Amino acid sequence: MDSKDLVASRSEWKAKAKELGLENMSICDLKSAASASEMDYAQYLLTRSHTSKKNAKTLFDNPTRFIGKDYMEMAREKLDEWPAFQQYLTLFDYEPSQLLGNPFPDVGVFSLIRKWQIDTLAVDATGPAELRRSNRASEASAASADTPNPSKASKEDIRERPSTPDDLLTGDFQDLQLSPYSPEQKRTSEDLKPIESEQIVVLATVSLLDILVMSHQPEVEMSVAQAAFYLQKWGPKGTRENVFEARIDGCLRTRAGKKIHVSLEAKKDARDIGRNEVHFGIQEAGEIACWVSNYPPENLGPDGEESRLLISPNRHEIYLTFAKFGRAYVDYIQGRRLMSRTLEDPKSFLNMMVFGPFAVARKEHMQAYCRLVLAFVFQCSSKK
Repeated sequence: MDSKDLVASRSEWKAKAKELGLENMSICDLKSAASASEMDYAQYLLTRSHTSKKNAKTLFDNPTRFIGKDYMEMAREKLDEWPAFQQYLTLFDYEPSQLLGNPFPDVGVFSLIRKWQIDTLAVDATGPAELRRSNRASEASAASADTPNPSKASKEDIRERPSTPDDLLTGDFQDLQLSPYSPEQKRTSEDLKPIESEQIVVLATVSLLDILVMSHQPEVEMSVAQAAFYLQKWGPKGTRENVFEARIDGCLRTRAGKKIHVSLEAKKDARDIGRNEVHFGIQEAGEIACWVSNYPPENLGPDGEESRLLISPNRHEIYLTFAKFGRAYVDYIQGRRLMSRTLEDPKSFLNMMVFGPFAVARKEHMQAYCRLVLAFVFQCSSKK
């Protein structure tokens, strides 16, 4: 493991901090700090965060750690009963190159959303092609000779199978059947060059989130304002001193009060190419640390923790990062002197759990992604 990889656990953080002489420092002690997008490794360590990455199916195995089952069910019902969303899903039955080479099927605003999603794939459509739905039934039949039927396999068998980025299984949510497929070959920077502009990724992501909340949670809005969060050192009399800032690409927030439920950080590059995963992860840790410092939770959950959600669309794939922390972490990140410097309390760390990728090319992935995000918004909106 590279000495400057993302920290994966509290014990690993302690070892790295000791190695660099940072174990007795606070991030608020820094005399000079870069913005979140340009943090060095020492500044990253002082966000006191650790990151674990898991396949997206893991989120379905145990979504209730972050999202209540009632909200997941509410989101499922809303999406299943929404004709426009069901029409949107039919667009995944066509090959992207066919859609770009012909007049695009009209399913209202979702036609634009799907077109922008296809743009993140950098599909080369050389000219008109016969517009027909893919014969996925034949593909599934051919694959079934070598691939076990997930509906017949035991839960233990499913979990023992090597997972792939698109091998999503829903656990308790059996109504959403996501079939496994053969793993991709190892991808290279030549295979997945950055697309033309980050704004393409932002458009594809924001448009989908916008229509979800407009239609089902109108008191929440999608903002593309590049909001700034500030990591602030709080003084004894309520004074605040900015240590460094982080800017995000958008957020889901309440219309009244502008309280941010979900933040957005987009990239035009794929996450798993070269050192991108480390670079992206360091920036995301800085952004969430600033978010917590600037806007601490009013009330913690029954477990004494708060969950924040960061959506990270990276080129054609989306990652969901759930960040959990407790009061001790808020005290630390604001430079308070009570429990702020204890290293033994797990809740004094920012525990970042990254799930993905959700591939915009796959119907089941977008169906699952929309349900998760909508359910999380329902849950946030229920808290007064």
